[in-house]
Amino acid sequence: DIAQRMLTYETVRDLPVSEISEAGYQELNGVYCIHVSTREDADGYVSSYWINVRSGLLQQAERYCDGRLVYLFTAGDIDSDAPEEALFLLPDGSVWEGA
Repeated sequence: DIAQRMLTYETVRDLPVSEISEAGYQELNGVYCIHVSTREDADGYVSSYWINVRSGLLQQAERYCDGRLVYLFTAGDIDSDAPEEALFLLPDGSVWEGA
């Protein structure tokens, strides 16, 4: 996942303390987040992450190389409405009565 930049809150949780340059609590577009930035690595990359304190999910991530934005991830609002019952029906329209 990390090779494809599929980031999660675990990406931030597992950062070595020695790689963190800044950490704090801040609001991002009306969402309260834990914010973490890394030190510049040997290749010139700096990463920043925002974890939504309410959901615990990654809200935003940015990656810079030599001061230029090269990657941006933003999450939309979470839809917590229950899915339609039809999503859980078998192709013939019946309900699975499994063990």
